[in-house]
Amino acid sequence: MQSSYDYPMIVSLTPKELCPQPLPDDCAWAIVLLELPTADDMPQRAFFGERVLVERLAEGTASWSGHLASQSQLAPTLRVGEIVGGRPFNRHRVCEGVVRDNRVTALTLDPPSSGLDVATFLVPKAGATHMLQCASVECANPSCAHYFSLTHSQFTEQLNAVAATVPQYGNGASGYLIAKCELCQTSKVIDEKAFATLFKI
Repeated sequence: MQSSYDYPMIVSLTPKELCPQPLPDDCAWAIVLLELPTADDMPQRAFFGERVLVERLAEGTASWSGHLASQSQLAPTLRVGEIVGGRPFNRHRVCEGVVRDNRVTALTLDPPSSGLDVATFLVPKAGATHMLQCASVECANPSCAHYFSLTHSQFTEQLNAVAATVPQYGNGASGYLIAKCELCQTSKVIDEKAFATLFKI
């Protein structure tokens, strides 16, 4: 049975509060990073990273700054309204400092022991040390900070489990998963393309 409604029509009929919401023009997500211990022979540095909302954003090619508009889990002493800033690494604005007493000070990282909503980030220890990559899929809602915990290897394992029981998956069909965000309840289709720009672990 074929529906007479296409996707744009369905979206137009959905209550606005249930639809993905774009960020205001002067707002953007920045990343607070907490480095994790890694083995000496591991070629990448690893981090937990969370998204924090920044408003009144000003940025150039080598730096950015703005006013913090959301609380931080990894740097809980940051206060909403404070001026924060840092440098861009790959496509990520990394939050490195806060302006206090007319000078920039480094972030104080003191994460809670549980309940973190974070992603995994990796960057080479040598060579292209600016190529910070996320390993986690973002929520489909541009105004939501959530990351799905699903990694590429877990995605592949789940598809392989389905392929073992559904014959057509082994006949060239492309697989996908549908995940619902825990924060905003937006659903996201996760397929191989979702990992195209991510670090695959």
